[in-house]
Amino acid sequence: KENKFNDNRRKLLALAEQHGCDLYINGHEHNGAYPVGRAGTLSDINCGTVTGPQGAWAMVEIHPAKAVFNVYSRAIAKETADAKGRATGFEYTQLPSRLFTREIPLKPRPGRA
Repeated sequence: KENKFNDNRRKLLALAEQHGCDLYINGHEHNGAYPVGRAGTLSDINCGTVTGPQGAWAMVEIHPAKAVFNVYSRAIAKETADAKGRATGFEYTQLPSRLFTREIPLKPRPGRA
């Protein structure tokens, strides 16, 4: 869709290209997916989504020649209560599990090992 966010995205991608960035990591999108997109030579990683059937979060490990993108499901908890029905806390019914891993190659930089 055309909206103000796409215009901001175009500006950000132009700035990243101007400065030779390999990787753009964003922390939150409402697109229901876990993309590793491409914009020219730039990889665009979404590290979290709250829409879709389960939502997710991600961790990105940065190595000299690659970024490793690990996506995990979110934990599910239910509220616990005492005998009188007063809230006492939360009990996890599902802990996060890894959904998938992707490796993204990064360009070597002059003067870096």
